[in-house]
Amino acid sequence: MRGQVAVEYMAIIGIVLAILLPLTMYVWQNNAGSTSVRQGDMAASAIATTADSLWAQGPGAKNRISVFFPQGYDAATSSLSNKLIKLTIYVPGGKTNVLGITKANITGTLPATPGYAWLDMEMKGSTVTVTPVT
Repeated sequence: MRGQVAVEYMAIIGIVLAILLPLTMYVWQNNAGSTSVRQGDMAASAIATTADSLWAQGPGAKNRISVFFPQGYDAATSSLSNKLIKLTIYVPGGKTNVLGITKANITGTLPATPGYAWLDMEMKGSTVTVTPVT
């Protein structure tokens, strides 16, 4: 009798684990993706805010900022053009674009890899130029 009870308990525990493990993995992946998107949004906002500040100061204004580009950041499809900052981030469900909008025209290059990066930003004429510090 006790042997049968032990086998039944083990079966119940096995079924519960079979349900919980995939559910836990699903939640973990979604959380990682949303964290990367939030970090990308913070990066785009930091660049946009600094560009707007330089635009308000006028030609010759300069600033150097530290920005974190999240895991999944793809420099090849990210861009700075016109008044738009577009960061492409790969998440478990595919890819997403995070956008930032500035008052000034913005141009330049973004870092090639994810992680922290220093960016030199300068107002030249009517355009803010962004250059990664190497």
